Amino acid sequence: IKKIYAMHFLAGLSTAASVTFTLYFLSHGINQAQIGLLFAVFMVSLAILDIPTGGLADMFGHKHSVAAGLFFQAISFLLFFLFPNFMGLLLGMFAAALGLALQSGATSSLVYELLHKEGLHDSFQKVIGRAGAYFLLAGIIAGPSGSFIYAYYPSIPYLFGFFVFLIASIVVLSVK
Repeated sequence: IKKIYAMHFLAGLSTAASVTFTLYFLSHGINQAQIGLLFAVFMVSLAILDIPTGGLADMFGHKHSVAAGLFFQAISFLLFFLFPNFMGLLLGMFAAALGLALQSGATSSLVYELLHKEGLHDSFQKVIGRAGAYFLLAGIIAGPSGSFIYAYYPSIPYLFGFFVFLIASIVVLSVK
């Protein structure tokens, strides 16, 4: 369960980049209509991918689905960092949607499985709530920090987001 908490905290640290999406996109020549299109692609992709990825999680395991989802979110930030043009950002938004879809439902299922194995399934709501609190705590730290870093080094929060999601993916894979 501690690894689940660590994964949520690491994922929350990605807020360092998320708080600057619009500024970052605008600074790379993406106009407001294109930004709207990017977020529309993200939302539509997330909605479409949510159902088949649930089946994949059931087939290959919730742990692997969550780890793959975190990995795709890492890839999305790497794409934002390496290719800050419309096509790179579009691919990044799709990768982020795929990553979230792979985690949707699989994370809570993984937590329930871990707790059930230890006979602690009655603690499910407490553990999910605490995991959410770790995510929010990291966001509270990372949001202002990311904005400050962005002012001097606009691309660095995206590279940071890549690394924290990559580490979170590795942490989840280490869950037994």
